[in-house]
This record gives sequence, C-alpha cells and structure tokens, in this order.
Amino acid sequence: MITDSMILHMLQECRLSPPDSLHFAILDWIILGRVTGARRSEWCQDGSGIEMTTPCLAHPIPEPKAFIFDDFHFFDALHRRIYNVSGQNANEVAFVKICWRFQKNNDNGQVIPYSRDRSNPEVCPVMAAVRIILRASALGLPSSSPLAIYAPTSSSSNFTHIKWGALHGADLPCYEEERVELRRGPSGL
Repeated sequence: MITDSMILHMLQECRLSPPDSLHFAILDWIILGRVTGARRSEWCQDGSGIEMTTPCLAHPIPEPKAFIFDDFHFFDALHRRIYNVSGQNANEVAFVKICWRFQKNNDNGQVIPYSRDRSNPEVCPVMAAVRIILRASALGLPSSSPLAIYAPTSSSSNFTHIKWGALHGADLPCYEEERVELRRGPSGL
C-alpha cells in the first residue's frame, strides 16, 4: 500500500522534474490508482509488448487491455462533457468518468465517476487523470495506445510506455518488493 508519507515524498521528488517525466507519470498513476484500485493490467503493461485482448463477438478487433484515451471522459460542474481537455480548460474539470473495458470480474464496460478534490489538488485523482491525458496528448500518443507513458530523457522517440516488473536503471524510490520496469514500447508507435 502506498501511504500518505510516500505520496508526500514523491511529490517533493517531482517538484524539479518536467511534467512529462517518468517520476510525474508514475506519481499520477499512483494518485489515480489509490482511489480507483486499478490493477496493473488496467494501467500499464506486462512483458515486452502491448498486451492485447483476444478477439471475440463483443470485441472483434484486439484492443490494449490497459486504459486508452476513450476510457476517460471529463465533465464540468454542470455535467457537460469536456471533449478536448487542455491546459486552458483543465481547471473546469469537476469529475471524470472512467470506463473499465476489461475487468477480472467480467463486469466489462463499467463506467465509474470520480469527483475532483479541490481541497487537496496535489493528490486529486481527477487532476491526475487530467495530467495523464495532457501528457499523452503532448507526447503524440495514438488514441488506441495505453496511456501510461512518459517522455524519455535521452531518446529519439516521443514517449516510452511504463512497464511492470523489476526496476532497471531508473532513479526512483522503491517502497515495496514489486517495482516498475522501464522498457521501450513497440517501435511502430
């Protein structure tokens, strides 16, 4: 479990990092995950490639198992949908509805709303979701690709997918036995 003191430590560590950095990307997913309870397969990927679904009648085309752009819908305080979240209208976001396309309990397609926490903006899950979308947009992520990405510090690619596993070469504080592994995403993205 990620404790409040761990979050505060990570916030301090991120203060000098760019918003598209690995540190901020992981922190945003942790902040969102503390409220949503997302499993790792729902936000990041295992293995060397993007884990795709098996085609079936409900989903004839393989899709990433992890969250994609279409899974996050933002709304203002009057429940009007904000279709294109940007730095200019991010403060208007009052809540996000997240579609859980694939779940272990097979309640696939479930949509759950999350409200903004204006009293604690640094750890607000809705603002973490906004930053996740803004990061993915800024880095040119294709709409059907998993959202858990960051900007590599020295690379010719625009983004790198966050992978799960043992930590390799990243300067991140680790608090538990399971750590985040960084690998390049598929080269075609």
